[in-house]
Amino acid sequence: GPRSAMAIRLERKLPRLLCLAAALAPAHAYAQAVLDTSMAKVSPIAVPRTLYPRRLRPAAQVGRVVAVFMSDDDRPAPFSQLEVPTEQQPVVEMRNLREEPFFDWAELPDEQLVQRLAALYSFFAIVISLPIALTTFATAETLPQALLATHVGGSGVVLAFLLRLRTGWGYVSMRLRDRQTYYEENGASGRGGYLAEKDAEATMRDRLLDDYEVQPVLRKVDRLSAVVGGSLGLAAIALRTLTPDDPYK
Repeated sequence: GPRSAMAIRLERKLPRLLCLAAALAPAHAYAQAVLDTSMAKVSPIAVPRTLYPRRLRPAAQVGRVVAVFMSDDDRPAPFSQLEVPTEQQPVVEMRNLREEPFFDWAELPDEQLVQRLAALYSFFAIVISLPIALTTFATAETLPQALLATHVGGSGVVLAFLLRLRTGWGYVSMRLRDRQTYYEENGASGRGGYLAEKDAEATMRDRLLDDYEVQPVLRKVDRLSAVVGGSLGLAAIALRTLTPDDPYK
């Protein structure tokens, strides 16, 4: 029987639909590769979708910016700086920092981090500081001084630990914020290095990583460092007040 008008219109539009599908297939494959690579390498960051560059939004899922960096083969990863060695790329440096011992503590929730710092304090205060303090202040009358000295020793270790976390994460933040990436070839630090300019996409990615992953860590470490440092300072002043003379004389 005669074909319907809808069938005729569909037949006429079929070549254009096929061309459109062929044109969109690489873009879809690229977007999926971006998502797969990023989810495998770097955890997503929840940020407003409007902050992401317009031409990159098809690679973002429902308001989540994904930081893409490495691929498992020799193909260049999206947004990477091809001239910079892999291990000196800021995103890789951040990933490597997370894999270093203890540096992942800084990303724990506040309660868990405080618990671990308390355990660290207890170990050094009881096992190391307290025996030394009791040897120095051996009488019952100097027990307050012994306890203060124990606190100074334990909190000093915790403060040094927090400052070490701050140094590592602060360096990563600096590398992410810089618009140029300093790198060296073959570890030739004695012969100087090179600067590679970040393109707009890499700059946006690094800024988002710093704002939503690194800066919260730094603020948390700074708050805890202020608390521990203040406690250490007060204990040291009290100890000095109670012990005006050198106890070893």
